[in-house]
Amino acid sequence: MRVALTFDAEHPGRPSPGKRILDSLLEILGTASVRATFFMQGRWASAYPEQARAIAASGHLVGSHSHHHADMRMMTPDGFLDDLALARSAIETASGLDPMPWFRLPFGLGSNDEHIVAAIGQAGYRHVMWDCDSLDWRAATSKQIEARVWRLAKKRDESTVLFHTWPGDTPEGVRAIIKRVKEADGEFITVAELAGEVPLHAGVEPRRPDPRNLRRGARPRR
Repeated sequence: MRVALTFDAEHPGRPSPGKRILDSLLEILGTASVRATFFMQGRWASAYPEQARAIAASGHLVGSHSHHHADMRMMTPDGFLDDLALARSAIETASGLDPMPWFRLPFGLGSNDEHIVAAIGQAGYRHVMWDCDSLDWRAATSKQIEARVWRLAKKRDESTVLFHTWPGDTPEGVRAIIKRVKEADGEFITVAELAGEVPLHAGVEPRRPDPRNLRRGARPRR
């Protein structure tokens, strides 16, 4: 069993404790030595550069989640490319990491549209969909998150799980899923490893954020 935990870092869809939730997620992932993938919205990264840096400094893979988090099927081709470019610039400026080539469409809208997928590829990105939605965005409790994700993930050899960085019950749901997967002798990987782009367990190790990396706009080492 191989599980890729992915998190959409975006402006919340409802009132959220914000930074406290992300801090908890990074602490849980670091303690468990789990490296995840975070898809950042460009406007979110610009609004919360300290949080963007914390994700990168903790050793996680970073991808783009567009700039405006709008339905990209409604954009003109030029507008689509502009949004991708704005997001890339904002994410790299805030986090210190280039999100290319990993990309996730807002709401997943357009993932079955061959023209949208082709445009993403022509821009140099690879779209990453999920096959297991935790439904944390629906105000699910941590127990509901755990039950749903485990029910779906245990049936598959490989799973890409969708979480968000703002729902209040997500951290404890993630903690429970990590425990379940490890007890089943499963392993956690990034979407790059799942796609075969890098060898398993290559690159930096996940770790707790070092406060020194967050001062005066310091950037994480690549």
